[in-house]
Amino acid sequence: MEFEIIRDKQRILLVGDSGVQEIKELSKKVLSLLGKPVGFLDESTTEGSLQAPVVFSSYNLQSEEKSDPLWFKHHIILLCFEAGSPNLEANNHLLKSLVESTPKGGTIVYNETPGLISLVNNQKDREDVRLFTYEPLGDENSSLTNGATKELLNRIGVQESQFTESLKQI
Repeated sequence: MEFEIIRDKQRILLVGDSGVQEIKELSKKVLSLLGKPVGFLDESTTEGSLQAPVVFSSYNLQSEEKSDPLWFKHHIILLCFEAGSPNLEANNHLLKSLVESTPKGGTIVYNETPGLISLVNNQKDREDVRLFTYEPLGDENSSLTNGATKELLNRIGVQESQFTESLKQI
């Protein structure tokens, strides 16, 4: 995929293990219900429109197919890991590179899992990067992904009430 196609888009990267696909699907459904155009770009597949002002990409650390997520040059990165995830420690170097590559004016959204806290704490000295945490939201099965999706979509202008109403329709 050529970067030039998405150069002028707001780029959001979803990184994690168990919840990445669910966050992607929930984001797609909520944004669709709200009539907000969005594109999704993963490995060699494209969904939605890359002409949309916002383009998502995901990087699931449990996936067999892995490319280098640094090519995407994200503006917003969402980190989603369950407590005690072996993927967090095993991919620490890659995660550190992704967090450090967050540009001026960029955003890091993360849950307060011990390994992520220490990884993101190194960015607290950067005044040019905004840090947001998220909390579980809703029932046990989807609480972490719901909380992550709500906080992420809030960063691109989806109000909490819009998110909540959309969840009721899904």
